[in-house]
Amino acid sequence: GLRGDLCRQFQVRQAGHVFVPQKHSSGMMIAFAPPKHVVDSLHVNDENAEPAHDLHVTAAYLGKMAEYSPQQLTDLPEVMDSWAEGQKPINLAVQGSGTFLSPDGEQPHVLHALVNAPGLHRVQAHLVDHLKKYGYNPRENHGYIPHITVGYTKHPVRFLPKVERKTWLAKDIWSSIGDQ
Repeated sequence: GLRGDLCRQFQVRQAGHVFVPQKHSSGMMIAFAPPKHVVDSLHVNDENAEPAHDLHVTAAYLGKMAEYSPQQLTDLPEVMDSWAEGQKPINLAVQGSGTFLSPDGEQPHVLHALVNAPGLHRVQAHLVDHLKKYGYNPRENHGYIPHITVGYTKHPVRFLPKVERKTWLAKDIWSSIGDQ
């Protein structure tokens, strides 16, 4: 409700976070979409925070659209359908908050809610292998840390907002190609 939203805004402001906007229009990813009760608990009502409709758990980041042929862009939803048919729904849970510090200090720091699930790393590794078989290049330049980005900040992060434990059964997975 409104009280919870105001408390979250207060916690973010008290923690010294001033959100800065980020654009994501040309990237490609595969992601789980949290349901409304999870989004409502995490979304911060700040014009520069991540919009509620953009909150997601990335399963695989594929890089920029320009790295792929028009046929690969067209085929990605079907490639994902073929993978998803063999998968069982997975129970995901928001279980804390964290930050990814900018490696160079020039880019904004990422504020996020941590997501956990038994078997999620196995599911993600299987997805990455499947995508590679079809010529996609999922990024593997760091370990997989399941999370939901709630915003970006240029300021040093000393305290993180408290997040409520929320769970959901993920039955669907998104193919995100640019803004689609």
